[in-house]
Amino acid sequence: MPLILKNTFIAKTEYCGKSKFDFWNNIKPGMLIKVYTEIKPISRGQSGLHATAICFSHIDGSFSCSMNEAAKYLSKLELEEYK
Repeated sequence: MPLILKNTFIAKTEYCGKSKFDFWNNIKPGMLIKVYTEIKPISRGQSGLHATAICFSHIDGSFSCSMNEAAKYLSKLELEEYK
């Protein structure tokens, strides 16, 4: 059974820089951004877990990417956890 991790953040700044994806360019301060990933077994007969992608969504759309790509995009944005 997979494990789903999710959280919601508030953008404190606009995306710094220019992305070829409108999802990141459309982020404005105060916008809620939902982040989630599914962690599941690698495959039958092997041990360990992995997340295939990290998914982002906000009112203007959604975006999925690898963990490495997510780190690159998130480094250009200031977020605060939504409570």
